[in-house]
Amino acid sequence: MGSVGLLLIYHIFDIIRERIAHMDDGEKDEYEEKWDEETEEAENDVAGLSMSFLTVQAMRFAISGILPNQEGLEPWGAAISHTPHQCHLLMGCGFIFFLLSMAVLNSERIVETPERLERVIEILNNYLTFGLSWCLFYGVRWRISATHFTHENALLMVAIALFLSAVSFLFIFVLDKVEDNHLFGEDAEIAEGATEKIITGLGILIGFSWEQSFDTAVDVVAEGLRHLAPPTFSKMVMSICLVMIVFPAWRFYILPTEREISEAPGTEMTKGKTNG
Repeated sequence: MGSVGLLLIYHIFDIIRERIAHMDDGEKDEYEEKWDEETEEAENDVAGLSMSFLTVQAMRFAISGILPNQEGLEPWGAAISHTPHQCHLLMGCGFIFFLLSMAVLNSERIVETPERLERVIEILNNYLTFGLSWCLFYGVRWRISATHFTHENALLMVAIALFLSAVSFLFIFVLDKVEDNHLFGEDAEIAEGATEKIITGLGILIGFSWEQSFDTAVDVVAEGLRHLAPPTFSKMVMSICLVMIVFPAWRFYILPTEREISEAPGTEMTKGKTNG
């Protein structure tokens, strides 16, 4: 139901964007094309992220018998009591997500995707990649939590984020070297596609782990300041402070770098402009 609802909403907004783009001169210029492209990409990410999260929530409940709350959190007693078998089952589900994503990738190479299904395939790819990352994240979280090395939730989340970051960066470094040196062969498209999927999944996994860590830290700080201000107000102030720190870095460094890369010769965007 969620996926059908999202696709319906996206279709409605797509119609609205098309009408706005053709409202002035009856044509869709380069900037309007870019606006539509970036909006659809964001919508696809939201669909993949939300649906994969709900799916993994259901998997966690099926494996452990404990239903997490809307933020994916479990009661502390339940969070530190998962067995190694449950952890391995959840990470195994992540492996199934990976195999399914490879099947979709290979089918795209073998059979030409109809234009009307391209966006559905893109959302499906996001769904499977995010699903892999969620399963790995919660599987590792269960395993580390079960060691009972700390009873502080914020410290636990930082430890999980550091562990996942270290392991993921190591794997990404090795896989990147393997791909750069064509160790699978010059024409090993399937192996290279699998490598890119794993690297993407690990990158998302790092983001998930630190997002959860920061979210827990904000909750802890807000509760600690309860005697000075309501937690909701403290969270709002901290969010504003984070935006003031992050936005300049994004605007003056990350965005120009991303534009430079996207406009470099050989990129998909440049190829599209050349072909056009």
